[in-house]
Amino acid sequence: MKRPMLYWVLLFVLGEVLTDKLPLAVMVSLNVLYLAVVCITKSSFINKNRKLLVCGGLFIALGLICVSYNNMSISVVNEFADKNISFCGDVTDAYDIDKGKYGVKVSNLNGHNFHTRFVVVSDVELCPGMRLKARGKVSDFSEATNPGEYNSKSYEYGRGNTAQIKDISIDEAYYPLFRIRTWLYNIRRNIGRSFDMWLDEDDASLAKAMVLGEKSGISEDVRALYQRSGIAHLIAISGLHIALLGGTLYKLIRRCVGSFFVAAVPGMTFIVLYGVMTGLSGATIRAIIMLCVAIGADVLGRKYDSLSAIALALFLMLLSNPYQVYQVGFLLSFGAVLGIAYISPIFEKYNADAFLKGLFVSISVQIATTPILLYFFYEIPLYAVILNIIVVPLMSVLLADLIMISIFYHVTMLSWLFSKVATYIFLIYENLCLFSDKLPSHCICTGRPDFLWVICYYVVLLLTLFFYKRKRKKEMFATGLLMILLFVTFLIPANLKITMFDVGQGDGIYIQTPKKQRILIDGGSSSKKQVGKYILKNGLKYNGASHLSYLIITHSDSDHYSGALELMEDKTIKIDTLILPAITNPDDSYRMLEKTAKDCGSDIYYAKRGDCIIMGDVSFYCLNPEKTMYSDKNQSSIVMWLRYKKFDIMLTGDADAEVERHIINNKVLQDSINSGNRIEVLKVGHHGSNTATSDGLLKACGFSESLISVGARNRYGHPSARVLDSLKSYGVNMYLTKQSGAITIRTDGNKYTIEEFVHNEENQSGH
Repeated sequence: MKRPMLYWVLLFVLGEVLTDKLPLAVMVSLNVLYLAVVCITKSSFINKNRKLLVCGGLFIALGLICVSYNNMSISVVNEFADKNISFCGDVTDAYDIDKGKYGVKVSNLNGHNFHTRFVVVSDVELCPGMRLKARGKVSDFSEATNPGEYNSKSYEYGRGNTAQIKDISIDEAYYPLFRIRTWLYNIRRNIGRSFDMWLDEDDASLAKAMVLGEKSGISEDVRALYQRSGIAHLIAISGLHIALLGGTLYKLIRRCVGSFFVAAVPGMTFIVLYGVMTGLSGATIRAIIMLCVAIGADVLGRKYDSLSAIALALFLMLLSNPYQVYQVGFLLSFGAVLGIAYISPIFEKYNADAFLKGLFVSISVQIATTPILLYFFYEIPLYAVILNIIVVPLMSVLLADLIMISIFYHVTMLSWLFSKVATYIFLIYENLCLFSDKLPSHCICTGRPDFLWVICYYVVLLLTLFFYKRKRKKEMFATGLLMILLFVTFLIPANLKITMFDVGQGDGIYIQTPKKQRILIDGGSSSKKQVGKYILKNGLKYNGASHLSYLIITHSDSDHYSGALELMEDKTIKIDTLILPAITNPDDSYRMLEKTAKDCGSDIYYAKRGDCIIMGDVSFYCLNPEKTMYSDKNQSSIVMWLRYKKFDIMLTGDADAEVERHIINNKVLQDSINSGNRIEVLKVGHHGSNTATSDGLLKACGFSESLISVGARNRYGHPSARVLDSLKSYGVNMYLTKQSGAITIRTDGNKYTIEEFVHNEENQSGH
């Protein structure tokens, strides 16, 4: 019965995903039609499997109902967006005390019974277990406006939160009679204090993440190091932690008392309470359900079936919150256990060797989770398989050691001894990560694959497993070749791709040639902090660009270079050549860019009018600067005319109308225009400032489309009404990053398309 159960649950998941993507009426009609066909059709196959097929349809319908109910709750909450409400609820989680963020399970909204979950932002420190009567303003979670950017809304929906409440005014706060969450929270804080007492800051933050699920204190450098090395799962409460703590406790009690049932009660109670204390992440819930099933099977004298346990965990979790299916932690957790359940048995004959067993389990997990890693992180840590063979066994020692610190933190000698052991293990982890970081091809950055590629990967993998069980070697060889071809597709030449990132008030344009050469033109912002780290770096890796052939800084204003400077200092993005405008009066920022490039080992090239960079069929012709000295550095902006077959785009930096007059008189450009070649796209100069985008330029070049990189509600009033009216009068379509988010052009050199990351019909009129 285990296979039908897993299949039904997968159909339930399919029903949830399709309902989220398709109109409700379409899903209801399709499901009714399916059930009608199954019930009426008299074919032998359907007659034989009618009950299974009907159950499958009912599970799809259940997924439909589940998503519809959640969407209804979200739509009701959205009606209160930017409005003040009153609510009653229980504080369930302290997400980030430093920022005053708490999870609240609401039972009453504006005097009506309504069950949902909010993220509450409060200046007053709250405690899990506390009951609130409060008022506040509803605001939606932020959404990503760039490829690769963190999507707060998706993440919070995955945690079960429908909105956030700010400007809180608490009318009443009290503790109910039953205060189990408060008790657990106090234990959690005491354990955290014990780590702070005996470990240094970085080690204490890692210890809190590993034992308590508190990741907010981990420094960005340490988090990035663990992630790049493929051992980030160690700093999240997962099946490893639950099995080590809960499973060990259950076995110890069982050996002491000799009763399965007597050991099961405290064992299950402990892991549930531990899960609640650490915040009940998706991986934690999955591990708790599976361990409870394993203990239950032990008590009943039944054989534990991991596939049935996986199916039950998957069903219960998505029944409570269908949006978890889009969470990377959820997918990696289930991908790992399915890899162990389905793929690792292939290597059973090597189980006698502990090292080989660990190696093949690690390989199985890597095979199962590779598409998930590529889809969400855009790269694969090549040496993670080997690294995990070392760090995972050490984790059991480390966890036991950290627990001893939390128990004996008042006993100086013991705590000192345990803290030294923990410090050495953390040091081993760090050195292993740093060593692997220096190895060649440490991370293979492919960029985000298409969703179809992910589907094809798993179809080929399932076929390979099917043929393995049937011992059909020729077919296995064929599927192996197909798997290799899937990865070869990342190397196939594509169309020219140009993406203008939404960096707020600033510029950042990524260009990828058909031969996979990659260029970044500018990268800075005056309205968004750490734009290099959170927008440019993620956006580049989303596109598979861990290596730039050229970084072109048009001029030395910070809204054009601040994020690019972060990339150079970060050193995870290799930059071959930095291109700067050829001028003789550089300012301090210009010299700083030169120095940073030299420190990073990048070549420096100084561009001037008439220079041309040729990359296959793509050419970058420099139209400005033409002089060596400018009093206004905006006038020294590098202006590039990009040509690819019959497609042309002009990239203007912050060049003004005076520079545009010189550009129009450029003989090469004039000859091209006179021969009938239009420049299809204009990157509007200086963010739409009134000083640029003259009628002369618009008339001479005959642009069809324009891209404006501009921040919402900027203090400069960009883009100006004059520029918008001029573009409109010349019939030029307008796309603004403050409305569209990132804007991407794809072209084969003849036809081109323009894609908005956030679709907005108003962009066509520029309003």
